[in-house]
Amino acid sequence: MRRVLHWIVLAGWIILLLPPLRVEAQGPGITMESRALYDGTSKYGEWLPIVVDLENKGNDVTGRVQVRVSRPGGETTYAQQLELPRGARKQVTIYVVPNTASRRLQVEFIPEGQEAPLVQAEVEVRPVANIRFMVASLSAGGDGLEALAGINFRGERGPRDEAVLLPLTLEHLPDRPEALRTLDLIILTGVDTSALSPRQQTALEQYVALGGMLVLGGGPEASRVLAGVPTSLQPVTLAGESNLETLAILEQVAGEPVRVNGPFPAARGEPVTSASVRYSEGALPLLVERPVGKGMVYWLALDPALTPFDGWAGTDEFWVALLNGRAIYPPNLPPDVSVRQALNEQLFYALQNLPSLDLPSLRLLVPLLAAYIFVVGPLNYLLLRRQRRMELAWVTIPIITMLFSAGSYGLGFRLRGSDVILNQVSLIQAVPGSEGGYVRSLVGIFSPARRTYTISVAGEPLLTPTQVQGDPFGNGGASGGNALILQGEPALVEGFTVNQWSMQSVTAEMLVTEGYGFDAELETSDNMIKGYVVNRSPHAWEDVVVVLGNEFVRLGDMAAGERKEVSLGMGEVGNQVGSDVAWRIFEQDFGPTGPTREAQVRQQILSSLYNGPFGPESGTALSSSRQPVLLAWLSRAPSEVKLVETGTNTLATTLLYSELPVRFGVGKVTLPRGLLNSRIVENDGSICYGQGLVSLSPDFGEAEIQFELPAPTRALDPSEFTLYVTSDGGWFVAPKMSLYDFTTEQWSEINEPVLGRNRVREPDAFLSDSGVIRLRVENSNRNQGGCLYFDAAIEGELDAPATMQEAEIEG
Repeated sequence: MRRVLHWIVLAGWIILLLPPLRVEAQGPGITMESRALYDGTSKYGEWLPIVVDLENKGNDVTGRVQVRVSRPGGETTYAQQLELPRGARKQVTIYVVPNTASRRLQVEFIPEGQEAPLVQAEVEVRPVANIRFMVASLSAGGDGLEALAGINFRGERGPRDEAVLLPLTLEHLPDRPEALRTLDLIILTGVDTSALSPRQQTALEQYVALGGMLVLGGGPEASRVLAGVPTSLQPVTLAGESNLETLAILEQVAGEPVRVNGPFPAARGEPVTSASVRYSEGALPLLVERPVGKGMVYWLALDPALTPFDGWAGTDEFWVALLNGRAIYPPNLPPDVSVRQALNEQLFYALQNLPSLDLPSLRLLVPLLAAYIFVVGPLNYLLLRRQRRMELAWVTIPIITMLFSAGSYGLGFRLRGSDVILNQVSLIQAVPGSEGGYVRSLVGIFSPARRTYTISVAGEPLLTPTQVQGDPFGNGGASGGNALILQGEPALVEGFTVNQWSMQSVTAEMLVTEGYGFDAELETSDNMIKGYVVNRSPHAWEDVVVVLGNEFVRLGDMAAGERKEVSLGMGEVGNQVGSDVAWRIFEQDFGPTGPTREAQVRQQILSSLYNGPFGPESGTALSSSRQPVLLAWLSRAPSEVKLVETGTNTLATTLLYSELPVRFGVGKVTLPRGLLNSRIVENDGSICYGQGLVSLSPDFGEAEIQFELPAPTRALDPSEFTLYVTSDGGWFVAPKMSLYDFTTEQWSEINEPVLGRNRVREPDAFLSDSGVIRLRVENSNRNQGGCLYFDAAIEGELDAPATMQEAEIEG
């Protein structure tokens, strides 16, 4: 017996010491392997790619690969149809949105005509809070990027802020921007990007334009790294190689000596027109940055995966300095809430605003009411009097009332009550000079009876049931019950259940490559922004508006191919108390009887986009933009949506929007309040809400605020800097404030600061080479007074013309 126990224990130890096996799910003739990209990590409410490899050693089979995700109110199954001939090997990518509690997802292959899976497996997933800074590294090797794991880029919001480093390969870089959105930073270094497919290149381009950050490594493989990167994302043109013996600029930036011995292989790059040099080592540009849309591309002359970054104590500080505060999480943005889902929820209320909710026309109500009064009154009286049966009035009046009520209900049901309404609210985020844009559509079904529908959406979108909390007509969770979503062209939603007299919806996201092109050229002149906008799309635009901060100008309707001139003031573009541009744009439509239903829907959509799910201060709202914004309405949807085998009354409202570049000419340049990016870098207290400005609540003791010039104006030779400090009450004197002197590396206190305008003459020393001004605020009377709000303006001389292309933080 002892000998048996001995062998059992020995066998157990052998099993424990064996390496883990790669698990394959097998069925009759079918082998399936599945894995989640990003090591299964994704932010709450964001898309996660699941890669499935199948091999068929049996007979030909047709079926679908699916991934099931449970959620409040039902289950969503994401799937793709697949044909597997005998001997075939195929790989498919299923895009899913895990719920916050997901830990394992079921992957299945179900043959056509069957309900039970032929083969199934599980993949592990790890949803994380949205505050986590996620970095995808695509590297040929080296340990220099390992330092990124654990860096706190987010501004000390808590223990969940540390960065997550996710190794990735070029082969598995997603070819859809929706799947890249969960990443805050992508690093390409030492790899040959010529292997990128056209779809991967387009996805990467759109990822940056929508606010992502991309780092391109240099070093000995610099040419291979740039080989397949779209030209629009390349900050430099390569001009050879060099070996650096010292890295003094890195030591200065990080405050740590580089003790690693050189030489350090570096690439030589000439910045393109829209790029600017951040750091140089002698005459060699070491770090070049190029703003693209709302995002930023960085080119580093060194390979960040190799020396000195793999053995330098200052690597952490270098990365923090490189991102220059753009990674800081907006202070009033919830750390664990998906902005994507929150915006969808806000748009859902505009989706519910249907014309069928309008009161019937007075032309129908007045004759109907007059007929009822005539019948129940004079006619009833005359007939009963003629029959000398007046005592029957107590019977005839209720009967007439019930008959008219039934008739009115029948008439109303005939006019509107039997209609299935398909309503589509869409946002198109376009890019100047491009033909397409990123589309987000909410597709809602209003049903007169509880029924199950099949929805078809053209354009190969990614579909998911819309999450809505507090919907009085829904189930308090996601729409549609247990739904099957078939990804492809077209995308289908099968088994989508809508309750009686209820609106349920799905969200469609996709990239369109044509049909929405436009050109814009704007420049500053005498404190004005002037230029033109050209509608190059084949569609007419309605009620076109250009907005800058608090100011806007109406351009009216624009036919296809039409050009309109723009003249917009820059006097005070900052957000002010009680000012909501999303409301002011539609003031002219608010008549004595209120706005039209169309104006209400448009105002709701614009308010959701302009103010954001969490207010203007969250950094997620369009009002946080420091560029002019083009707004144009279309009466058509960006993709064809229909209900299979069901007739519908179809409605569509579409808003096209885009930030517009502004060209600064040579000579005097004025950047008024509202045009400088601002963010809180450090704060030991809380913030206030409501004005869209950087704010501090009275409980703070010390805080640091950073103002940043638009990228092309960083070469500005400043002549005057103005700091605006306002309060909503309780402050009689301004707090102690200091500006950081970059020449002495010391804080310089502002003499006799005031509430209101504080002018700083000769501010050269307070403006860094990267266009940053640092302000420290100290409060000796904590918890006294009201909220403080900060804004800034600057003016000076610019030697060369430049274009403002936004590069601000995305939450």
